[in-house]
Amino acid sequence: MHGRLLCAATAALTLVVACRPRAPRPGSQSPVLLRVDGKDVTVADAQAELDHLPPRMRASYASSPEKQRELVQRLIDAELLTRKAKSLGYEKDPEVVAATNRAMVRKFMEVRDAAPTAEADISSVAVEEFYRTNQQTFQAPERARITQVIVADRARAIEVWEQAKASAEQHRKDPVADLAAFKELVKKYAIDEEAKAADGDATVVIGPPDDPLRPLGIAAFALKRTGDVSAPIEADGRFFVLKLREHVPAGPRPLDGAVTARIKRILSDKRRVAEREEMLSALRREARVETFEPQLKALHFFDSVPPRQIASSAP
Repeated sequence: MHGRLLCAATAALTLVVACRPRAPRPGSQSPVLLRVDGKDVTVADAQAELDHLPPRMRASYASSPEKQRELVQRLIDAELLTRKAKSLGYEKDPEVVAATNRAMVRKFMEVRDAAPTAEADISSVAVEEFYRTNQQTFQAPERARITQVIVADRARAIEVWEQAKASAEQHRKDPVADLAAFKELVKKYAIDEEAKAADGDATVVIGPPDDPLRPLGIAAFALKRTGDVSAPIEADGRFFVLKLREHVPAGPRPLDGAVTARIKRILSDKRRVAEREEMLSALRREARVETFEPQLKALHFFDSVPPRQIASSAP
């Protein structure tokens, strides 16, 4: 009988692992996965167990019936151990009660905060007002726009540098042709596919001392005129040759799509916090609370407390 139940539960669990259903909200029904002495263990219970496992371990259950049987047995054992702990009185232990309450509140707030926010309801007027009154939040540092060739070794970097200098001399009176010729060097020599896809264009700043790409920012700001080319720079295990396109002074970022989206997220988060505080305020008003502050003296703030002995309720 136990074997038949285990096989049936494993078959159901295959669907759980493959489809990964979202956990139902409180009050909704979840299919029964197995039953231990009349106590149902549901698909949602199994999913909750899976969600607490590391991703690699969780994935291992997807295609292995043997691993799925292990998980089913794990659920059975957890139910049996839970029952045993309850029989010994652990259900009412203050530490267990506190942990349960914390988990319940955390889950409630996670579900509540995960609800879709009405960013679309935030007007352009509100966005512009926030942007105007919080300019310090949207300040961009001084930066340099460059085109770069990234290569693997110094010899190739020197070769690129020599060609870039010769091209700059040849196109000295035609900056457009000069930049186009440098971009041909990007296509021919660059080893970084992401940089190559951007035609070598990038914007750099002088990063903090521990930034491995800080030498790029220093070299870019050392270039004074549009079209200047840097000598090879070693950074982060590669070599770079830079051509300056322009220096951009520090100042406010424009209110473009990216900044607008960021402001809407900020305002949406503020609205969520306000709604949470409003909910708490209503709960506080409705609750009848009594505090007995002298009893705070009984709390141990610094001393370690020995484990409590749980009085068994079993006969």
